[in-house]
Amino acid sequence: MPELSDLGAAPDIALATLFDRRAVPGAAVGIMHGDEDHVAAEGVLTLGAPDQVTADTLFRIGSVTKTVTATAVASLAEAGAVDLAEHVAAYIPDLRLSGTEARSRLRVWHLLSHVAGWQGDQWVDTGSGDDALERFAVDVLPHLPQVTPVGRCGSYNNTAVMLAGLLIERVTGLPYADAVTEQVLKPLGMAASRFAPDEVARLPLASGHRLDHGMPVADRLGDLPRAFDPTGGLASSVRDQLRYMRFHVDGAVSGGPSPLSPAARADMRRVRASLGPDRGVGLGWFVRRRDGRQVVGHSGNVSDRYLTTMLLVPEERFGIVVLSNASGGKGLGEDLVEWALQTRLGMPPLQPLPAVRTPLEQYEGRYRAGSWRIDITQDHAALTAHLTFDDDPTGDPPVRLRLVGPDVVATEERPGEPAGDFIRNPDGSIGWFRWALRLASKEET
Repeated sequence: MPELSDLGAAPDIALATLFDRRAVPGAAVGIMHGDEDHVAAEGVLTLGAPDQVTADTLFRIGSVTKTVTATAVASLAEAGAVDLAEHVAAYIPDLRLSGTEARSRLRVWHLLSHVAGWQGDQWVDTGSGDDALERFAVDVLPHLPQVTPVGRCGSYNNTAVMLAGLLIERVTGLPYADAVTEQVLKPLGMAASRFAPDEVARLPLASGHRLDHGMPVADRLGDLPRAFDPTGGLASSVRDQLRYMRFHVDGAVSGGPSPLSPAARADMRRVRASLGPDRGVGLGWFVRRRDGRQVVGHSGNVSDRYLTTMLLVPEERFGIVVLSNASGGKGLGEDLVEWALQTRLGMPPLQPLPAVRTPLEQYEGRYRAGSWRIDITQDHAALTAHLTFDDDPTGDPPVRLRLVGPDVVATEERPGEPAGDFIRNPDGSIGWFRWALRLASKEET
């Protein structure tokens, strides 16, 4: 592979070069920098079919949708309809949670900053009707265990964002998708972006692809349950995602009054909690510092069939988004983001973090988070993490880890970035491992 800095600044050349390294049938990249926008597309909507990916091809963007939900809530807050510091129960009086103190402590901003504290991954289909989020709040939410106290420790929480979707419904009196379309999508001119499966089906949607022995195979997903809309249900094009980035960086709108003032957009990027050693979280956005500049972003993954990467550097009026239709798109997005930061903004490449010497035996064990578990083993030189699931004991391939700080690890593939951290109990023993932004508790042996 050529050095990223050798690819030049043209996104079409960079995409074409890096595209060949990944098992991805189709991808699109959009870059905004200053007053200019650039789009490049590569590959096909469906492997074996002739339709080419364009700037208007729809991809499911997964969890990048969370930032749209957060934008809608922030807009309601600026309009005075919601107070971010108010208790959620003020807007959802019938709220029920399993934690005895959680209901009285839970505030609106907690839902969007991953500190609600209950189990964050629970995939239950509550139907396709307008009451899907209401049914989720009644049938599922009260049974989710409260893992940590509200506001105490950051752990990625899909179900909290689903509750934020219900809050939007209660405040506006509209179904979530209708409310967000009126508040965010229409003012920003995102005319191609859709939640409703029947509308998406009439537009050029890239097919998702699973990997079979390392090769992509078309696997068009069924409709996502409607209750998942706030946390990952939007389908969008790279052209619309450019409009979305442009709004969050410059405040540009084209279809109505702006949903947010400059101050409110900046407040969404203000760090409210930590999700690891180098990552803060604001309202929906992940936030970190690199080369002295604030870097803001989010990624999306729909069943390893659609992968999205978005990153903004607001002070440089810069943004990049990569949409793809197979699991190799995660690596492609990381490659393109790193290329863009180096060639467009002149940031130096990340250097491997120095290894830390400490007894590794203390980290060994099984860590569990809901239906998935991580087995940590060591061989006196490095740690190995193996992620498996209750319904898939094979799980993901094991990952080698290097200790790069007190209780902080990086992967061998990306040694310049922390990938997870161990969290200790008050007595100093290891109680948790945070991996993929989620807290997994250490099981007693």
